[in-house]
Amino acid sequence: MNIKWILGMGSMGALVFFAQPADAHHCGAAGGRDMQMTMARGPAACGGHAAEGACHGHAKEKPQTAATAVANAGDAAEAAAENALKPQTTCPVMKGTAINPDLYVDYEGKRIHVCCAGCDDVVKADPEAAIATLAEQGQAPRQALCPIMNRPIDTEQYVDHEGQRIYVCCAGCVARVEAAPEAVLEKLHEQGVAPARAGVKPEAEKPAHDHGHHHHH
Repeated sequence: MNIKWILGMGSMGALVFFAQPADAHHCGAAGGRDMQMTMARGPAACGGHAAEGACHGHAKEKPQTAATAVANAGDAAEAAAENALKPQTTCPVMKGTAINPDLYVDYEGKRIHVCCAGCDDVVKADPEAAIATLAEQGQAPRQALCPIMNRPIDTEQYVDHEGQRIYVCCAGCVARVEAAPEAVLEKLHEQGVAPARAGVKPEAEKPAHDHGHHHHH
């Protein structure tokens, strides 16, 4: 008996070859489908797996949703904040004692706060040692100079960006910082300066330990 193979579509998207006698038109529809050979294609190849490639043990990668993207961005922001310099909250001379926001020594663009007038003289004598002490405590001096004009800051002129407060010397510099706050923050960080936290005054940032009364030797 002469047989010819006819390619057709089976269930669930499978390609099926039907064996049909050459004289099938004499045998009726049933006579042409006595034999069939299925060629797997698509999901039907693996018993109806929905994900392409599942039969090879590889699940199809899901596209990133908007919610996932936001979550990832939030994680990145938190990591950056964690690695950022922490503004000074304790005196580098009387370690653990809260700073006095009105007492400080400015040194090479860095504002080193102290807790009392006695500590002020100690820092003036060796500001590098004071900065090193702060670094050991995970802190850094605050900002003393405008990052644009390199002039003393005006605490009434500033730009808040992602929880950090960037002080400048005048209203004209405010606009320049607003145009590129990330670049300005990077510059301050490279200088070893920790911008203040936005909306938080120095005296409101409590240190880990406050020993209260102290004496200078």
